[in-house]
Amino acid sequence: MNLITINDVSKVYGEKESQIYALNQVTLQIKKNDFVVLLGPSGSGKSTLLHVISGLERPDQGEIYFGTDLLTGYNDKQLLEFRRKYTGYIFQQYHLIPNLTVQENIEIGMYLNEDSLDVKEITTELNIEHLRARFPYELSGGQQQRVAIARALIKKPALLFCDEATGALDEKNAKQVLACLQSLQQKYGLTIVFVTHHAGISKMARHIIKMNSGKLVDQVFNDHPLQAEEISWG
Repeated sequence: MNLITINDVSKVYGEKESQIYALNQVTLQIKKNDFVVLLGPSGSGKSTLLHVISGLERPDQGEIYFGTDLLTGYNDKQLLEFRRKYTGYIFQQYHLIPNLTVQENIEIGMYLNEDSLDVKEITTELNIEHLRARFPYELSGGQQQRVAIARALIKKPALLFCDEATGALDEKNAKQVLACLQSLQQKYGLTIVFVTHHAGISKMARHIIKMNSGKLVDQVFNDHPLQAEEISWG
């Protein structure tokens, strides 16, 4: 089943001679419960594609469907409701609130959806249960990112968007975070869209979308995705 369908989508910045196509007539489908990697160099359009899929930005051309609903036909209020109810976001920077504890940071996500997960369940799954009373400055980078994951997942989103989510981490912490995402994706049936320029991370995905200069240049469907600890970090 296609969860996201993208038809002939373009996104342009600038005017006239200074126009730049961040996305140029992109067409693809993302299936429910898939682990998808958007792969490409800086400026390839992968983050812009994530933004239009997730409703953070509107494309200038084309259609995007969420299931059978025309996402590009939503007004601002409907887009806000879509993001609140169906999507979670994890970024390279953790965006934790410094004067709130781990538990309080996570609980922010609970209020976005009535049908949320239990804090103890998700913190145990991410191995941060023992850190619930600490503040962000008392945590390592990997621990902070796992708190950010917990905050995004507590509301049980259908779609989890990760924009260079391991970009600020060393190899050990990055692989721990990726292993958590892999486990959670399988346990909760998430659809994950992960933006990266790291070719090793793409080996974990079932669907690899390669971008360059705003265009979709290739798609690979991987029947044998690697576990996080197996990927090459060189």
